[in-house]
Amino acid sequence: HLSTLRHLPVEAIFDADGKQMDFIPNIRVIRSQRKTIKLMFKKYAYSKTNEHDTTTYWHCRSRRNGRPACKARFSTKKLKNGSYKVYLTQPEHNHPPKKRRL
Repeated sequence: HLSTLRHLPVEAIFDADGKQMDFIPNIRVIRSQRKTIKLMFKKYAYSKTNEHDTTTYWHCRSRRNGRPACKARFSTKKLKNGSYKVYLTQPEHNHPPKKRRL
């Protein structure tokens, strides 16, 4: 279960065109103050939006006053061996990462 992990065990990552990328990302699992699970990827925080079978959908948490919400998204697919495939469905952010202290 994700809540017991510090890092998502990633087997492969795919870009928006579905091509496998040649690196394995470091995706941190963090717990928010409200005890929900979030993922940190490249200094951006993502919240879970939906789950279907073994696939979980995540979106960027940025909601800035007076500006459009960020549309950055990715999905994770849990494999039988317990690791994940990551699909960067919408990798572009419309803002810089927040400076966070964890």
